Amino acid sequence: MPLMLYGHNPGRVIGKWLHLSEDSKGLHAKGEFTPGHSDAMNAYASMKHGAIDGLSIGFRIPDGGADKKEGGGRIIKVVDLVEISVVTMPADDAARIEIVKEDLEAIASMRDAELFLRDSGYSRATAQTLLSRVRSIVLSDSAPEEADEVKEMKRKLMQLADLGKLIRR
Repeated sequence: MPLMLYGHNPGRVIGKWLHLSEDSKGLHAKGEFTPGHSDAMNAYASMKHGAIDGLSIGFRIPDGGADKKEGGGRIIKVVDLVEISVVTMPADDAARIEIVKEDLEAIASMRDAELFLRDSGYSRATAQTLLSRVRSIVLSDSAPEEADEVKEMKRKLMQLADLGKLIRR
């Protein structure tokens, strides 16, 4: 897989590409950011906010991968894809990030959960109140009826996250 860079800078590897495919519209890439990496988290926050949505590729042309055009220039037939960068101004205006997925798996602490809720559009007080309630359920004796309550709380959290996304748009 090619590298995932920020701004074509090889010193700013911000994640990894998991899947690439190509169709008549172009190259499609699915990737993930490196958890806890400051450049990755900054790029992710900017993408979620809609401030950055461009992609750009870096490639090499192997021997025999291009033909010279009459009158100058060349026709590129084959490339070795080296990297795909998140950029502010892509050379191809159609090279855009279409989906920025919320990563619930990245929540590893109550603080992460609070930040997730706040990023979803909820106030600090609301996020802290909800998490306080969740904490009390989890730390209880876990009676069988509480298992259902935990499932219900998870369902409500997902609804809150979805509602927060709608509010931000």
